Amino acid sequence: MIWLRRVFTIPLILLFVVIFIALLFTTHLSGSLGSSGFYEGQLRRADIYNWLYDDLMPVALDEFEETQGNGLPIPLHVIKDDLIAVTKETLPPEWLRTKVESGLDEIVPYLVGDRDSFTIQIQPRDRIDILAPAVIEVAGEPEIYDYLMYELVSRQILSDLGQAVDLPFEVTISQGEVLSAVTRVLPPTWVQERLSEIIYELADYLKGDIDRMDIVVDLTDAKAAALDRVADLADQRLEAAFNALPQCSEAEFQQALLNLPEGSLPDCRPVGVDYEGFKSALGIDVASSVDQLIGDEIPDSWFYTDEQLRQSMGEDNADLLDSARDVISNGNTLTEADLRDAITDNDDSADLQTFDDVRHRIHDFRTWLWVLWLIPILLLVGIGLLGGRSWRTRLVWALAVLFFTCLVTFIVLAAIQANVIDEHARTLVGDPSEYQGAELVMTEKGNEIAYNAISGLASGMQNKALCIMICSGLVALGIIIWMVVESRRNRRLPADRYSSPTSSQSITG
Repeated sequence: MIWLRRVFTIPLILLFVVIFIALLFTTHLSGSLGSSGFYEGQLRRADIYNWLYDDLMPVALDEFEETQGNGLPIPLHVIKDDLIAVTKETLPPEWLRTKVESGLDEIVPYLVGDRDSFTIQIQPRDRIDILAPAVIEVAGEPEIYDYLMYELVSRQILSDLGQAVDLPFEVTISQGEVLSAVTRVLPPTWVQERLSEIIYELADYLKGDIDRMDIVVDLTDAKAAALDRVADLADQRLEAAFNALPQCSEAEFQQALLNLPEGSLPDCRPVGVDYEGFKSALGIDVASSVDQLIGDEIPDSWFYTDEQLRQSMGEDNADLLDSARDVISNGNTLTEADLRDAITDNDDSADLQTFDDVRHRIHDFRTWLWVLWLIPILLLVGIGLLGGRSWRTRLVWALAVLFFTCLVTFIVLAAIQANVIDEHARTLVGDPSEYQGAELVMTEKGNEIAYNAISGLASGMQNKALCIMICSGLVALGIIIWMVVESRRNRRLPADRYSSPTSSQSITG
């Protein structure tokens, strides 16, 4: 009779194995994919936040320079390290991780239906306070400094000056020479201080601390010193022209002056007259000419306002500037309403209804998943009742089936890990040989994350199966030991009872 009962356990055992493995897989998948900690752990394991700066940004900047390099004022490869350093200092990996994980903690429970709302707050205001000094420090690099000086002096200060200025007496000064004179009299410390003032005021404007940006840079002293340099250069050229003139008598010189056009040099210079005497005779005042023809075109102050900033950005981007100021000043809050609006951008309410239905079904499934575990539990109870004679043997039967089911699960998962996941899950996102540049770097990282996620899910199931196997095995072993000990004790009891009267009689006798 017992063997017939045990034959009936075979279909129950097979059914239990299938249902148990399916529920183990489903429960582990639900617990992992429905938890923000799973995604946070995968991003940490992939070191994604350092990867952005160490691997992706350098390649992306190189690729951008290759495609847009001709339109860049400064070669990107020259300042690439500085750009990465500024970005990393402004948005450090630890800050990125904190923001991403706080966002995942909000949105994942909403997506799986555990919450009906979520709120993600972004406060970039404090990042501007870090960005400003970082930009100032990088601006001191030679390449960036030279470019800023060129932009400031050539395009702003010397914007009204032509490519060249013709001074009287056939002396020409180019705009580049004036530019050189101005840049030479502007010491780097002075420029750095003015640049700091500009950047900090721009930062205050972006943060909303000030409503208008009015930057005034006094150029009076620099202008005077630069004009002195230009006057010296013009004087040297005029003297060289004087020395190149052939000598003539005083009478010939005076004759040449009679028909000399204003601002022109005579054909000769008188014998015995030096350069200063020559200038005096012609009434030449180089400094006055430079001040009039060049100095009047150079402003005494340089102004920069928020209106100029808007004009430089273009009309189309003016609203973008206002939006950026609002976000930086007040922060930005993303809620479930924003997500739902994004889903219904095409005015299709069916998409939103489908989204809600999926959320609710996921929530209901996760909520009532434990009820399905009653099925394998009842199957174990049936297997124990049919396979054992006593309560202890019935329990051993149930535990043994559970033990070997977990053992099979563990072995199968190990085989899948070695022969399937390790072989085929390393190129799930894409074949790296088909990509290059930034796409290659992202594909490789995507493959790494996908492999780690799948491998982690399989390892998690293995660990659960191993824990259940160990626990069930230990309990079954304990029961077996208990049965063996009790059996031996029961065998000794009759012998003790049989020998006790004999011993008593022998003592009495």
